Amino acid sequence: MSDGCGKQDESRQGNETVTVAVLIHLPKDYNPDSKGVREPIPAIKFYRTAKEISMHFWAAGQSLGGGIIHWNSMTGFWADQGYVDVDNIVLLQVDIIDMEENREWLGRYARRVLSKRFKQKAIFLEFVPVRVLLASAKVVPEDKQGRKP
Repeated sequence: MSDGCGKQDESRQGNETVTVAVLIHLPKDYNPDSKGVREPIPAIKFYRTAKEISMHFWAAGQSLGGGIIHWNSMTGFWADQGYVDVDNIVLLQVDIIDMEENREWLGRYARRVLSKRFKQKAIFLEFVPVRVLLASAKVVPEDKQGRKP
């Protein structure tokens, strides 16, 4: 699909909608306090984040409205002010339609909401192209006695 200026709409390749998995790296623990102690971040903050993102994209028709919280133990690292910082992380994943407005919304949300909620200087977002297949089963209704026709 063209915008009239020769540019291809980012959300489509041919007739196919392009979907990306957005991987949001969130710390399991707050940054160390003055004594070097890292307090765990309450699980409710991860669930609240997942709900807010899911509801935003579901309401906009840009997602199936769900995602995954990867609680498995993972270690994230990056260079900051001359040394390497290491965190245990939780990975929040949501699949959305790849559109500039969706990327911009997530960037604003990470800066305005997540950086404060998780007390971080920055939140790392990855956009990974994926192919989505939603396989749903046909539901056969039962009669009052629990028999299927």
